[in-house]
Amino acid sequence: MGRNRKYETHIKPYLAEIVELCKTHNEAEIAGELGVSYTTFNRCKKEQTELKEALRKGKRVVVPQLRMSLLKRANGFEKATKKAIKCKTVEYKNGKKVKEEERVEYYEEVTYYPPDVAALNLALKNYDKDNWSNDPQLLALKKEELEIKKQSMEDW
Repeated sequence: MGRNRKYETHIKPYLAEIVELCKTHNEAEIAGELGVSYTTFNRCKKEQTELKEALRKGKRVVVPQLRMSLLKRANGFEKATKKAIKCKTVEYKNGKKVKEEERVEYYEEVTYYPPDVAALNLALKNYDKDNWSNDPQLLALKKEELEIKKQSMEDW
């Protein structure tokens, strides 16, 4: 009885907000925002398909953004930022200060971020699984296993 009541009062009315929260929060943080424990939230996620679907829908939007960020870091990139400098001009006449002027000048600074080794490693493991692995011997064994399975399927 208590399980359904928590879901009905604290989670179900906020399914649309949960989709949006997935873009910036993890599941534990979402549970905290809703005022339920993570354990309760996790249990409801297993029992309620509409909650599971709301979480899936919210994460579906984030994954392409994360993928693009990963590839950007793996390749390296340049970022331009605007910087401001205060400039002061003082005019003197006969040793006395006549005019003082302050102004702000803006300039653009370009910073280069080199490729990140961890991002490269992760990207290659995900996009080129056949050639990249933490354990090259395991990779070779998996290739042999695949060949054996292919041969047994052909023989069958």
